[in-house]
Amino acid sequence: MAVPPSGRAARITSILHAGAYTVALGAPEGGTATISWFQVPPGAHVATKKHKPRPLLVASGVLRFAAAGPGKVKVRLTTAGRKLLKHSRRITLTAKASFTPSGQPTVSTTKRFTLGHG
Repeated sequence: MAVPPSGRAARITSILHAGAYTVALGAPEGGTATISWFQVPPGAHVATKKHKPRPLLVASGVLRFAAAGPGKVKVRLTTAGRKLLKHSRRITLTAKASFTPSGQPTVSTTKRFTLGHG
């Protein structure tokens, strides 16, 4: 899954202007794709069953696929995410993406990425 943003649209100013970032995905079968961006405080982890810190949710998006094929998930900024990006020149975020095929276990991936102004 191409979770972190890339290209010109991945700049802080572009994301703030649009209020979102669109991620193109290809689903191998019907199911639900979820993408969330977090600012994870130093020493914390994205929430799991073992760890329950309170990272800041910057943006999220969900797309339901009826069948296999391409689709686009619009990852929309939260109010707190918009405020955070507005006051940042460069920021490192954690992206968590998951895909839940119909009636099967969820597959997830987590990646860190950095956004800047230029």
